[in-house]
Amino acid sequence: MIPDELRSKEFVRAYVIKDGTPNAFMLPSGIFCINIGMIAEIESEENLAGIIGHELAHYTLRHGLERYVKTENEEFRGGILFNSRKAMSAFSVDNELASDAKAAEYLRRAGYDLNGLAETFAVFKRQEDRALLRLEDVWEIKETTHPSSGRRVERIREMMAADSVTSAVKTPSSAIFEKLKEEARAETLKFLLSGSNYQSCLEKAFRFHLFEPSNPTYVYYVMEAIRRSCYLDVTLWNKKFLAHNNFDVIQKGEGRRKVKIENSFFDKFRPGILSMDSTSYEKIIAKFYWESPKFTTNEEAYQFFYKVGKAFKEPECVFSNALSLSFNPDLQNQFLKEYLAFGEVRNKAFAEALIAGKIYEELPDRQLTIFHRLLPIIKHGVDNIAVWHEGENDRLQAAMKEAATSYEERDFLYLPDLKKTNINDYLKLSELESFSAGSIYARGDKTELHVLDPDLWTIMKKYGTHRMEFVNCIYNDKAKGAFTLDVYKEVSNSTADDILSREEERGRYVKLYISGFQISKDGPMKLRFYDGTERLSTKGNGYAQLSELLINKLQVLDKKVED
Repeated sequence: MIPDELRSKEFVRAYVIKDGTPNAFMLPSGIFCINIGMIAEIESEENLAGIIGHELAHYTLRHGLERYVKTENEEFRGGILFNSRKAMSAFSVDNELASDAKAAEYLRRAGYDLNGLAETFAVFKRQEDRALLRLEDVWEIKETTHPSSGRRVERIREMMAADSVTSAVKTPSSAIFEKLKEEARAETLKFLLSGSNYQSCLEKAFRFHLFEPSNPTYVYYVMEAIRRSCYLDVTLWNKKFLAHNNFDVIQKGEGRRKVKIENSFFDKFRPGILSMDSTSYEKIIAKFYWESPKFTTNEEAYQFFYKVGKAFKEPECVFSNALSLSFNPDLQNQFLKEYLAFGEVRNKAFAEALIAGKIYEELPDRQLTIFHRLLPIIKHGVDNIAVWHEGENDRLQAAMKEAATSYEERDFLYLPDLKKTNINDYLKLSELESFSAGSIYARGDKTELHVLDPDLWTIMKKYGTHRMEFVNCIYNDKAKGAFTLDVYKEVSNSTADDILSREEERGRYVKLYISGFQISKDGPMKLRFYDGTERLSTKGNGYAQLSELLINKLQVLDKKVED
């Protein structure tokens, strides 16, 4: 899809982002990004070509530069950075439509059918329709920076009808694409589940299952999405599978209204809830769910899929079933033993500890303080300029380690180091940090983190702790000098070390955020601590003051946990 004028540009690059939401974008620097969630949604290589073509068009049409110029001319009434959401938002509606037209040129040149571009926006249209089915009084997505997906699909269909250009349509590399899509779907479900987005995980896993019912991976994610959501809210077991809190659109004459679904999800075909369209039914392999419904409630669905998973001899389905029986230890142990009988299984150590009643004993009585991000921000006129910081700062690491290990029972981990030594642990701990910072609303018996997600116990055992706490910091300073372009350039070229090394500085402030969780018999399972902005002393470098501040905050956090 790369046009000739870009083929010699080494800075035009593509990246896949580990994010389960369907999205793709192009940065003004020439970097194209696509989420695994988008690859999981599209159906063909042509669709992928359409996405790439559209985003490349943004770059060749210089929309990123255009946005910057408009910002400099104050057409957005604010700075181009943090304090102006409009300036940092996506391109205008006109730019989006212009990119669609340019992408059509790229598709023709590369030999792909324009239908690939139309189907790309049909994916977004289905996502928009799905979102509307959760809202009783909202009927359409308003156009802001992007035209509606429906309008874009219609426009591309019109282009196809008027297209007089004929070319040999490229034969898609179907085997390669199908392999990519299968991997992306599994990664998407994993991302959604670990991110506690259980409803989306359930809907996508069931949709993928409908078209590939013999794939045990989708069966497992259906089970786990149901189990985890129902573990947090026991009332969900008796709710209607996929129908709960969703609406049907009732058309009567020229009027229409939304009514909450009261019956089984399978009493009629509801494509919108599964982000499908009305033509999808004929392509479904597992039509028997509508022809002869197998279940109605979440509990019935869970038991059905457990039987399917067991028939596939999928050990993780047996493990999921065991965890759902936490209220009955004897029965749970019976299924855990059945799980271990498979041999080498993913959660072997956890299952053995659960059977032996040593879940808590196998986690050392130590805390692990994990420092993740420092974000230095310099105020310059109306802009807040973020100083680029990738984490490679030995002095910062030493200062944070000194603070954490001043407590005998604490160990320290500098998370940016794991990017170079263990990327999988870095990603897992980053996910857990997001989990720790979010809110959990549980209804029923006491929620235990190792039952909700065994991966939490596994990673804590690996790092020798029963409690993890993540530390992030925003460090504010002011630019020195007049509000000019030269000062702006000087500030933008600053490093974190330049700012923190200053021995004397006026007007510097720090916001320190701590979030975490613990697995213990008593006490809170999640920890969150933030008590506002701290003004630092004008004397002394930033490293020493950050270290002293962290020592004080950890002391306050320990007291809160003890209380």
